[in-house]
Amino acid sequence: MKETKYKKAEEFRQIQMVESDTPNHVFYHAQNGGFASWKESNCLHRLPSRKVLKDNSKNFLSSIYCDVINYFKQHKIAWWHMEGDPSDAPTGHIMSSQIQCLNHLFGIRNNERAIQSLLLNATGIAFDCILTTLDNDGLIEFEFTYNNKELLGEDDAGAQRGAFCTSVDAMIRAQKDKKVYLIPIEWKYTEAYEGYDLTCDTRIKRYQHLIEKSEQLKVPKEGVPHSIYMKEPQYELMRQTLLVEQMIRKGIADYFFHINIIPNKNEDLRQSVEQNFIPMLNNPDIFCCIDPSVFFKPLTIAPFINDQQVRIIIEYLRKRYWE
Repeated sequence: MKETKYKKAEEFRQIQMVESDTPNHVFYHAQNGGFASWKESNCLHRLPSRKVLKDNSKNFLSSIYCDVINYFKQHKIAWWHMEGDPSDAPTGHIMSSQIQCLNHLFGIRNNERAIQSLLLNATGIAFDCILTTLDNDGLIEFEFTYNNKELLGEDDAGAQRGAFCTSVDAMIRAQKDKKVYLIPIEWKYTEAYEGYDLTCDTRIKRYQHLIEKSEQLKVPKEGVPHSIYMKEPQYELMRQTLLVEQMIRKGIADYFFHINIIPNKNEDLRQSVEQNFIPMLNNPDIFCCIDPSVFFKPLTIAPFINDQQVRIIIEYLRKRYWE
């Protein structure tokens, strides 16, 4: 990961909130437990932030923590974790985009009206209804996968939702005029990438033929090996595109709309997506790069702000991430 001014500034802001949490009540007085030491965190490699909460529950909006833990356990989802940390527990890393995604979306995953409003804001489509997830657990599915071995050829040992295969941070299924849409949401926070070439025989074997027959992805003039698709963040967005396209070919849905959440202040990542990935799309109108606070703007006004549950979520998100 690349170090950026935004990442440093956001790390400083989050640390300040932990250490002076009494007036903010965002980290629930985590300063009393404090941060784990570098050795205690078991992290074996250098990360942009070394600040890891001793109590990982304080990394979440308190009202969702137990339900999130149960959800990941029930669906056998691997947590994002730092090298050396257990994979069966959420990270205490205060800069985790996975935690940020859950803090934003998990509390509204059964609120159809709220989800419809978010999607209208991001896609411009007034969906008739939001469909139950394919794992039959709410209206938003997290760390989404679907027959990745068959559809993408991803057969790595240990592959599961959230690890060693293409996983979408959040997936919503919606319906408009009796047509089913897949809405994959890729959630980013402070990430920035060095642009390393990820080309290898396995990746080319898996994805090149799918890119060549993709309706959304353009084939690079220089060919797929060593192309923009073999560098992050394009590599991840490319694989998600291929997954939903394959699902549509299988008749599981009719259309898709791809949402990429990136804070406006993360200029390095936004520029990379806007300058490198979007020009490679045949239909950029079904791809949206949007700031999380802008994405959630419909929930900050009436009638949602009068809903106590939504209001609590918005107040937390504003203090923790948006201000």
